[in-house]
Amino acid sequence: MQATVEISLYPLTDDYESVVLAFLDDLEQEESITFSTNGMSTQIFGEAADIFAAVGRQFEKVQETGKAILVLKAGPGKLRYEGRHSRKL
Repeated sequence: MQATVEISLYPLTDDYESVVLAFLDDLEQEESITFSTNGMSTQIFGEAADIFAAVGRQFEKVQETGKAILVLKAGPGKLRYEGRHSRKL
């Protein structure tokens, strides 16, 4: 099943930025998925089993070197938010 998973990684360390960037660099090596990032989260696209396996592998790496919280949301299909406009109130 194709899926989209949105994740946010919160390293519990002062050097959180380098942990997040290393996580993304490692995630980029996963050939079975694609992803895009923004200032708040990362959206991962691919087969659900491949996404969860890849995120699990990378999350285990983070936990080996320190502690972190991983928050995720999952939905079916390829959910992108490009081209949508917010309504002015």
